[in-house]
Amino acid sequence: MTNPLTSDLLQYLGELSLNNNRDWFQANKSRYEKVAKAPFLELVGMLLDHAHAVGGMEGLPDDPKSCVFRINRDVRFSKDKRPYKENLAALIGIGGTKSKELPGFYFHIGLEGVWIGGGAYFMEPATLKQVRQFFSEQPAKLSEALYDAAFKKYFGNLQGEKNKRLDAEFQQAAETQPLLYNKQLFFSEELPVEQVLDTAFVDQLTTLYDASLHMNLTLLQAMTTRP
Repeated sequence: MTNPLTSDLLQYLGELSLNNNRDWFQANKSRYEKVAKAPFLELVGMLLDHAHAVGGMEGLPDDPKSCVFRINRDVRFSKDKRPYKENLAALIGIGGTKSKELPGFYFHIGLEGVWIGGGAYFMEPATLKQVRQFFSEQPAKLSEALYDAAFKKYFGNLQGEKNKRLDAEFQQAAETQPLLYNKQLFFSEELPVEQVLDTAFVDQLTTLYDASLHMNLTLLQAMTTRP
């Protein structure tokens, strides 16, 4: 698939990082629309089309706009008052950017490169308990996803903060699967900034999406299967 991103995008992001204020952004808004927003939306549309074609993840949006995060930062509770993000970000998952807990395929593009992530990053206490219950009762499900060849090749393992203690009902299972201590179950990969302009960049992203799918579906099953 043809890569819609050009060096103009990186040039724009570089200048934004030096002029992160409303006056500069408004003066360059048409440029933002042309060299950043439109080509990024086209890229997300390609990846979303691929996700629909591959299948497995029910409830994906049809409109790529639903998957793209706003460039405006929420500065209400932050000491960092820069009004704009210095990267472009999207989430291919159920509900698009409105999904808080459900697993999806996230990526953002900035001058530092491309960060790709997925899995369960935010879990409410009830959801976390349900996930632990599911994997305690069906440990093979998690093992199969962890040892999926593509997942292992590109993402390695699951990451996340851990609890020091577990409820008694999960302690025995955690002796053989320490990931039950995790409060988060996410995975990530990074690509150098040079890859953003590579002709094979879209294919790289679709390959990583495919590699993430088994794990994302397994985590989704754990979240949504009622005891």
